[in-house]
Amino acid sequence: MRTPVTWITIAAAAALTFAPSASFADTSVRHGNGPQIIGNGQIVTQTRAIGNFSEIEARGASDVVVRVGPAPSLAITADSNIIALLGSDIKGSKLVLDSKGSYRTRHTPRIVVTVPSLNSAALSGSGNMRVEGIVGSSIALAINGSGNLIAAGRADELTIAVNGSGNADARALGAGSATVAISGSGNATVATSGPLSGAISGSGNVNHVGQPSTISVVRNGSGTVVPAR
Repeated sequence: MRTPVTWITIAAAAALTFAPSASFADTSVRHGNGPQIIGNGQIVTQTRAIGNFSEIEARGASDVVVRVGPAPSLAITADSNIIALLGSDIKGSKLVLDSKGSYRTRHTPRIVVTVPSLNSAALSGSGNMRVEGIVGSSIALAINGSGNLIAAGRADELTIAVNGSGNADARALGAGSATVAISGSGNATVATSGPLSGAISGSGNVNHVGQPSTISVVRNGSGTVVPAR
């Protein structure tokens, strides 16, 4: 069954922007050896009906905002000839955002997602993700690649995994405890007054806001555990 979609013209799409700096980025995404589609500059917003999910994974080079709210929703803003390449599929309990083809554009695709409850958020590739309004007993954040992930809210337990050169900034996410695993040159910033544990393999850093009750981070490489600036 084809996913129901709604189109919004460029004038209305302007009201949904969330990252002005992303408007004129030169973004190139390649999948396979097929032809690369060049964005036509005609920016539209498409809303898609989605089912229930509690996890999200974004792959590629899009800018993604995830908001904890009353009902699931999804809106994508991109070039009109590229937007069909941006997939949004639910696999089990996970919403997967991925590209289904190769493209190049001066307008980085923007995806705004609302979900009632979120257990985990993962970012793969060179994109950016911002997660807002987290409330729950636990939340797991992961980065694979060079992307940036920002998270805000409150959770009893926070887990962060960074593989590569990406950065996870959870200084606005108050956590009862935090566990961080870094492999590579990426960095993670957490805010907790409880125990901070984890491991660093490489040159990445764990930055902490406030004073954790205990710090137990195993280091293998030049990475450090320091107060956040």
